[in-house]
Amino acid sequence: MIDLHLHLDGSLRPETVRELLIEEGMELSLEEVSSMLTVSKDCKDLNDYLRTFEYPVKVLQKACNIERVVKELGMDLHAEGLTYAEVRFAPLLSTEAGLAKHSTSPPTLNVVCFFIGSCHKTSPQILFISFLL
Repeated sequence: MIDLHLHLDGSLRPETVRELLIEEGMELSLEEVSSMLTVSKDCKDLNDYLRTFEYPVKVLQKACNIERVVKELGMDLHAEGLTYAEVRFAPLLSTEAGLAKHSTSPPTLNVVCFFIGSCHKTSPQILFISFLL
């Protein structure tokens, strides 16, 4: 099985998002986090839809968090029987906590390297193709 269009920030486990938010001082229940990560049936427009990415973007501000969620994504995809995944990631959305906005800066390159490296070493059974947006 394959997935040709998968966004990293839309593929985080609710439990992980909650744990990482708690580390940032935000005490939310798993139900609250799960609700914020789910598009409601009343979704009116793209802006409503994009609100579901608020917490994922918030927790993807550290390279170690990005590495963790990529690792978990690889495990989840493997458990679902995937052998190929094209994963999209936008490092510019991970600049709120001090990562430089220029793609040639060392912090951003570190994040990109963590992302690509994590994709390829997470699960050797899955061929990851990485797209940076």
